[in-house]
Amino acid sequence: MIHWLFYSPHGFDVLLLLGTLLGTLIYILPSLLSWAAGHARPGLVATNLLLGWTVIFWIVTFVWALRIWLSSADAGEPEPSQSHRRREPRLG
Repeated sequence: MIHWLFYSPHGFDVLLLLGTLLGTLIYILPSLLSWAAGHARPGLVATNLLLGWTVIFWIVTFVWALRIWLSSADAGEPEPSQSHRRREPRLG
């Protein structure tokens, strides 16, 4: 199998396709993280798509998306507020 991948024209095409798909997935990873957290911010997506090819802006958008991801994970399920408790009737 490995011989076929490295030494045949079709194997090279498969490796090229897999590499392109993996590179594209890594390139848009910050946008995917923010979307998965439920906060797909247009500024983050635009910065990632337009300036992500520079390593510095990719790192900036990755950290930005990671902070969004972690803040949404920390928020979790909100605690019930005082107004949602069952109220006892007042007597007198």
